[in-house]
This record gives sequence, structure tokens and C-alpha cells, in this order.
Amino acid sequence: MRKKIVIPLLEWQRKVFWDKSFFRICICGRGSGKTALLGAEAFVSALQGQQVIIAAPTLRQTSYVVAETKKIAWKYDVPVLSKADGIHIGKGSIRQFSNVNPDFARGKNANKLIIDEAAYCKEYFLKEVLLPTVRLKDFPPSILLTSSPLGTDNWLSQRYLNPTKDTSIFHATYTENFYTNATWKEKTLEEYAVRGEMAMRRELMGEILDYTENSPFSQFIKNLNYTETWEPNNLPVIIGLDLGGGGDFSTVAVRKGNRLLALVKAKTPEDKDIQELVRQGLKAAGYAKADRLYFDGSALAKLTRSLFVEFANKIIPVVFGAKATDRRCVNLRAQCYIGLLDRLREGITYGAQCVALKTELVRDLLVARPTPDESNGGRFGLIPKDEIRKEINRSPDIGDATALAFIDYNPPDLAETQDFLNQFVG
Repeated sequence: MRKKIVIPLLEWQRKVFWDKSFFRICICGRGSGKTALLGAEAFVSALQGQQVIIAAPTLRQTSYVVAETKKIAWKYDVPVLSKADGIHIGKGSIRQFSNVNPDFARGKNANKLIIDEAAYCKEYFLKEVLLPTVRLKDFPPSILLTSSPLGTDNWLSQRYLNPTKDTSIFHATYTENFYTNATWKEKTLEEYAVRGEMAMRRELMGEILDYTENSPFSQFIKNLNYTETWEPNNLPVIIGLDLGGGGDFSTVAVRKGNRLLALVKAKTPEDKDIQELVRQGLKAAGYAKADRLYFDGSALAKLTRSLFVEFANKIIPVVFGAKATDRRCVNLRAQCYIGLLDRLREGITYGAQCVALKTELVRDLLVARPTPDESNGGRFGLIPKDEIRKEINRSPDIGDATALAFIDYNPPDLAETQDFLNQFVG
């Protein structure tokens, strides 16, 4: 007996889901239920046997939609198979591509295209790369574009404001999602009371506001870069620690969410002074303790037990030369930098304690130059450190520390155990 699947959708989600237009454009406020809609759309389409492409500015963004899709599948006991070309549900498949590496999507075939945060993607990514993939005829082709707004001069905003005959437009705000916890709404309103009315109108209500260079909203965002942090309190505080060797500088980077709170560097200290360096970084960021601390695993011998106990709840060594968990990258060092570049495209803000070293950070990121390595199947690698030293006359310690702070990495359980750390620390 075939099991009936009923996915609960909000009123605005149902309108988008059942619309048969070739283009569907939905401008959404934060917390409106956008990801839930995309997950449902991808799940049902794949279950019907369609070939689905999910695209976004970064692969990390697409993973949120895929996670929502899997959650629905597991809820209804529908098998999900993970293969090299994506995930398979029923007779259909779901593949992920990003604006970071658009060429990976060229030549693919699909019935349905779903683009999350489309306003943050380049228009050519849709026109020249993704649109030609929607050419399978066994199901009616369809393209769903969703995004939070990014100003009146953005290509998606123009499509939304001036729709063609084959386009349906939709709009959703956070107030339309009754699944959202009331406490979350109250905290969010408090957060935006700090950021200002313009930010709330744009991000919660999904309004398309003037975002030109001299607009009041643009000036507000610029001023925000050097004001006190406005990230929600429940986000983890993360430290990236790079201990330079051979006369290089050691650097501590502290971040919360997409905000880099502090950058502190000093000549590579003795073992007893490492705690003081991390303490300075946390103090500059305005915190006494971090949730996680990532550090270059080759520096294990330099660390003392008190550093682990005093400054972070979880300590995670990252061996730069080890195999990457991100299939785009050759090793973990490349994965660190690719993760940071993904975040930069989403938008990183800088606290006042970062201003002095921001120029050096940008220099480190530019000189690292993640490039495809043909000898490793086209995966991304970085310029060797020896070559970087020749170019900038120093090691990219600030870039390494910041990349460690922004890495998206879940190490093997062994690397997180105290027994493992006891082999290296006193």
C-alpha cells in the first residue's frame, strides 16, 4: 500500500508551490520559511522522478536546502541515497552547484532549477550556465528563484519589479510564518532595534530598498562595519590560532557568526606566553571564553594544557596538510581559505579591533590565490608558503588564523578527545 505524504505548507508557500509559471520569483524576509519551501519543492520533484539542480552563492548555502530535503525524506521514511553526482530520492536526483565555481554546472541536464539567495549570484550564472541545463522534456521545466532583497539596482529585483509573461512573483515576510517561535521573534525585533528600521524593513519584511552608493541604507551598512556587534547572542564564539614559526608572527582571530571581532598578532611567543596572546584576542573581542578554538595541528607541541581549559570549551586541531573533507579542495589548508572566501561573498563585517590588521588580511587572502590543481583532479589548492614568503616577505599568518576561525570542519572523533591531545600537551 502506497504511503500518503502530506507536507504542511504556509499559505504563501502553497501559492508558490502550485504555481505553474516557468519562472517563479519570491522575495523573502528572514524567518519567512524560504528554506522549508525549497526543501519541499526539491523533495517532491525528486520523488516524482525529476532531475533537480540546487544552486546558491556558495555550496554551504545549498547544503541548508539539501538538509531540509533530507529531513522531509526521513520524516516519511523515504530512502535517500548519497552518490558522487548528488543525492537520489525515488527515481530523481538532486545536485548542488555554487556561484563560486559556476563551470562545474555546465553541460548538466535538469527538469527543475532552484536558486537560493539568487540576488547574491551573478546574473550570468543564471543566463549562461544554469538556464541551458533546464532542457529535459519528461516534466514541464521550471525555475524557482528565491532571495532576500539586495537593493533596487540588483538584477533579481529588476526581474521582480518588471516581470515578464512567463514569470510569477511572490513576497513573504517573517510575520507570515506562524511556526516561528514567538520568543525568537521578540529577540529578533530587539536585535533590529539596535540595527535600525532600514535593516529590519529589508531583512525581516523583505522590502526592496534603494541600495545605491549614496543611499541612506548604504551609509547605514557602511557605518555598521565598525560599530558594536549585532550578531544574535546564541551564535558561537570561535577562535582561529596560528602559531608562526621561524621568526614569524603568531595571530589570534576571533569571530561570531559572519562578524570578525578581533585580530591580534605578536612575535611567536614562548609556550608560557601563548595564553596571554589568546587572552588579548578574547579581551579585544569582548569575551572571556570561546565555544571552539581551531589551530594549526602542527603547532600541537607548543600548546599547554591551561590554554585548553581556560579559553575554549572545545579544541580542534586542524592539520593543514591533511585530506580535506570538502571535495572541492586538495587539503585542509585550502579548505580553510575556500570556506573563508565563501563567507566573504556572503558578507563579513569587521569589528573596530580588526581595522589595524585588515589591510594585511586582505593582502594574505589575495596572495594565497586558491586555484584548481590539475594534478589533483581540478580541486583547489593554495600557493605554497615558501612562494608567498618571497612575494610579501612574511608568512600569511593573519590569513591563516582568520581562515581557521571561519573553517567549516568536523574532524574525526579521535581528534577531539583529550586522550589525543594528551599525546602532545604538557
